[in-house]
Amino acid sequence: MIVGAADPIPQTTCSAHIFERTSAGTWSEVAVLVPSDLEFNSNNPPYGIDAFGHSVSISGDYAIIGAYKKDSNVGAAYIYERTGGTWSTTETRKITASDGVADDYFGYSVSITNKCAVVSAYGKDSLTGAAYIFDRDDTTGWPSTETQKIAATDGVAGDIFGKGGGGSINYSWNGGGIAIRENQIVVGSKGVTTNTNGVGAAYVFERGAGAGGTWGETQKINMISSGGSSTVGGMVSIGQYGVIVGNPIDGTGGSISGSVYMIKPVIS
Repeated sequence: MIVGAADPIPQTTCSAHIFERTSAGTWSEVAVLVPSDLEFNSNNPPYGIDAFGHSVSISGDYAIIGAYKKDSNVGAAYIYERTGGTWSTTETRKITASDGVADDYFGYSVSITNKCAVVSAYGKDSLTGAAYIFDRDDTTGWPSTETQKIAATDGVAGDIFGKGGGGSINYSWNGGGIAIRENQIVVGSKGVTTNTNGVGAAYVFERGAGAGGTWGETQKINMISSGGSSTVGGMVSIGQYGVIVGNPIDGTGGSISGSVYMIKPVIS
C-alpha cells in the first residue's frame, strides 16, 4: 500500500509512504520516498512545493508518485522499485512529457502496473488534457519520456481530461483520474459538457486498438443517471470485473450525495 503526503506542513518535505502487511496481519511502514530534486520554498523552515505525493500508485515491485507542480506546474512523476524485498528510496526514473510546458500539471493522476505507467496532464492545450504512457523495457527499464500520448478523440478546451480527485491510496484497484490494468486504461474527464445528462465522462483505451497496434480509444462512458447534478469522471478505476466511475456530486440520493457506477464487462 502507498500513501502520499503532498501537503507537508508542518513537516519539511513532501513524501510518499509504503506500507506492507506483516506476518501478524498488521500494516507496517517500510519506506519513505522523497524525490532527489524536491523543490523548496523560502519559508523557515522550508517545505516542498512540487506537490510530490498528490497522486500515487503501486503494483508489485513498482511505485509511481506524481509531482504536478514541478517546474512552474509543468509537472513530473517518479518511479521507484523494490529489489530483493527492499524498496529503493531513490527514484529509478524521473519521467516527464516530451512536450511539457508550464501549467500542464503532468502528474496530477498516475497509475502503474509491472509493465506500464500512465500519467495525466489535465492542463494540456488550454485544459483539454492528455495522458502519457510509459512502457517498461525488460532490458533498459523505464523510459524518461513517453512511449505514447493519448487524448479523447472529441476533446475540447476545458474538458480537463485526466483530472481526478488525486491523493488516492491504490492497492489492488487504482484510484484517481486515471487507472490502468493490463492492456486497458480508463481516464476521467469531468469537465466534458457535451453529455446531455450531466457533466463529465470517462474514456476507455486499449492496447492494440490504435494505428499500428498502439493504444486507442474504444469507448466513451457518459452519465448513466440524470438525477440532480452530476460530475462524472472525478474518480475512476478499472479491474477484472469492470470499470468504476465516480460521480461525487450526483443528486439522485439527495443534494450532492454522490454515487458510483460500475460498467461491465471490461471491454476486451
